[in-house]
Amino acid sequence: MGTITRVAGALAAATTFTLALPAASALAGPDGGCGKGVVCLYAYYGYNYDGAYPRDLWRDFAADEPYLGDDLWSEGRKGLESGRRVDDDSSSVKNHAGCDVVLWQNPFYTGAHSTFADGRADPFLGGSEVGNNTASSLSIWCV
Repeated sequence: MGTITRVAGALAAATTFTLALPAASALAGPDGGCGKGVVCLYAYYGYNYDGAYPRDLWRDFAADEPYLGDDLWSEGRKGLESGRRVDDDSSSVKNHAGCDVVLWQNPFYTGAHSTFADGRADPFLGGSEVGNNTASSLSIWCV
């Protein structure tokens, strides 16, 4: 009887602990949003296109990504996958990862690259070393 009571008490404590955990941080979202703890890539310059035919393609990352060809853009407010690959298709970036982020021109962290300090954003990657529509991997460097 004592063992059952201890197990029940442990389960109750674990349940209480699980319920007390903080909510996950906000991630990238439509309209150029970018939450804390992630780096956000956007398919269009200026954190997406809002002209005559608006497109809202975005993707967030909380860890290294050796090959962006495995990732698809999220689209619009619902965040549904667009079917369009992120690889060689990023035009702007926001870094809220809490560490430096490096965008690499080639898969597996090779080729030309650009480093973005935490809090830095670039509305048009065309002026960076990595270039516009050429990023194929990203790494997050916490020292």
